[in-house]
Amino acid sequence: MGFNGPIRMRGAELSFTIFEEYEYGVKKPKRLYLGSFIGSSSRHAIVDYSLKTRDYINTTSMDSELALLTANLTLAAPGKIFYDPFVGTGSFPIACSHFGARTMGSDIDGRMVRGKNGKDIRTNFRQYGLLDRYLDGFISDLTHSPLRRGRWLDGIVGDPPYGVREGLKVLGTKDGRGKEAVFINGEASHLQDKYIPPKKPYSFEAMLDDLLDFAALSLVDEGRLSLWMPTANDEDGILGIPSHPYLDLVSVCVQTFNKWSRRLLTYRRLPDSEIKGDLNMRQREAAKGSSANDLNSFRKRYFEGFKASGASENPQEVPTSEVEGPPESAKTFVPDGLLAKKKELEKLKNRALEKNQELRDLETALAQKEKQRNAEIEELRKELGTGRQSWMTAEKH
Repeated sequence: MGFNGPIRMRGAELSFTIFEEYEYGVKKPKRLYLGSFIGSSSRHAIVDYSLKTRDYINTTSMDSELALLTANLTLAAPGKIFYDPFVGTGSFPIACSHFGARTMGSDIDGRMVRGKNGKDIRTNFRQYGLLDRYLDGFISDLTHSPLRRGRWLDGIVGDPPYGVREGLKVLGTKDGRGKEAVFINGEASHLQDKYIPPKKPYSFEAMLDDLLDFAALSLVDEGRLSLWMPTANDEDGILGIPSHPYLDLVSVCVQTFNKWSRRLLTYRRLPDSEIKGDLNMRQREAAKGSSANDLNSFRKRYFEGFKASGASENPQEVPTSEVEGPPESAKTFVPDGLLAKKKELEKLKNRALEKNQELRDLETALAQKEKQRNAEIEELRKELGTGRQSWMTAEKH
C-alpha cells in the first residue's frame, strides 16, 4: 500500500485501524475496512473541567459541558482572542482556552475578579495548565469598557445576569451626576482596593442591545458572539431573540427548566459587504420605570410564577432567599420556577411538622413506659423486702 515510513507503536504520525463487519451468527467477517485515524471525541473534557474539582467557583459558575459547548459554537481555536464581559469565576474563558484561544474577561463585581482566600480566576487556569492562554481580568461593564475601540476580537462569550436575585445594575449614579471625591487617610476612596463604585438600575433589554452593539463594533469579519438569555415556556415568550443589522443569527439552542428556559444564541459578524443597515441609525426606545421589575420583564414574570398575561396585576415579590436560581453544578440540571419551589418548600415544612409531632408522641409514650417501669420496679422491691423480712423472721424461730 505504499507505506514507506517505519512502524512506531508510540508517537506515530499516522494511526490505522482495521474494522470487521459481521453478519449475525456468522463467524467470518463479511467485510474488512482499513481506516486512518482523523480525530476522537473530547467528551473527557467535561470531567476534566468539572466544577466538582475546580478550585475557584461560586453559585453562578457555568457547568463545564455547557461552557465547552458555548466555546465550540463560538469557534474558539488557537490564534484567536476571546473575551467574556460577564466573566465571574472564568468558566467560559477556561473552556475557550481549552480549544487553544487566548482569553480575557471582565465583571462589574470586583469581588469575582479579585477572588477570595487566595483564589481567583488565575488559580483555575493554573489548575488546568492553561495560564499561558489567560491574558487578564478587569473590573468593568459594557457601558464603561476600557478596551481599545476597533475590530480585533475573534469571539465574545458570556452568560449575562438575569437580574432575578437582585435587579440589574450598571456603573453610574441615578441622576447621572458625578460625586465629589472622598478621602480616607489622605487617599482618594475610589483609588483603594476595596472601593465599590456607585451603580444605577439597568434594563435587561438595554443590556442585550448594548452587548450586540459592542459585538458589532469589536468582532472581526466572521467573528462570533455567543450569549445565554432567559425566556418563558409559554406563548408570551417574554423576550424575543434580539437582532442586529451587523450580526447574523446562526444557532439557537434551548435548555428547558420548569416554567422557563434559557437560550444559547450564537451570532456571526457579517462582513461590511453583507450589511443591510446602519449601526448609527439603530434607535432604542428608552426603558420606562425605575424598579427592578419595570426594567426587566423576565424578572417580573419570574416572581409572578409565569402566570398568563393579566392574571395578576399586583404580584407580591418573594424574598430572594426563596428563589435561588438553579446552581451551576456539574452535569445535574435542577428544574427551577418560583411556584414549584414554594410547593416543594411547603411539602418539606408539612413533613417536618408531622415528624416533630411523631417525635413528641414517641417521647410521651416513652415517658409513660418509663414511669410504668419504675412503678413495677418499686413494687418488686417492696415484694422482695417483704419476702426477705419474712424469711429472716422464720430463721430466728
